[in-house]
Amino acid sequence: MPFVNEYIPEADKPRYEAIENAVIKRTGPVGHSPAQYWTIDREMDLFLTKIKGGGRDVERSRFAAYIFHKAGRTFYIETWLIDTVGGDKVGQPRTTTERIDLFSEMDASGQFFKYDIQSDQGETMTLLKEVFTARRGSGVLNTERCEYISILELGKGV
Repeated sequence: MPFVNEYIPEADKPRYEAIENAVIKRTGPVGHSPAQYWTIDREMDLFLTKIKGGGRDVERSRFAAYIFHKAGRTFYIETWLIDTVGGDKVGQPRTTTERIDLFSEMDASGQFFKYDIQSDQGETMTLLKEVFTARRGSGVLNTERCEYISILELGKGV
């Protein structure tokens, strides 16, 4: 099943909110805005949703934090928008480049530990690129009709 951008259905909210609350408990509420939509592939039990970032301040608008959940495992990701190019003309693709500065996994006790994103032969990075591209920058709110390309770079120490 391909990724779908959708508002989080009422039936999924209890499960999702439990995950989100556990993440916020550990990462802190500063800048948090409860997610209302996600990019999901139900067959893979995989979703991505933005929980922090944005706003009118130029510096703050470049930062974002996400919950990435795959097959029962929950990850917390912090990114920094490096560049956005294109998409201004009809038919022109839009390309965004984001740097991943933090990638950690939550264990069963709710603690986070650094996850070596390169330890699984690129599987996680491949999935992340797919889901970030499917998200198209702003998920269900995106109304652009152009091709969307997401480039993810790993920051130092990730």
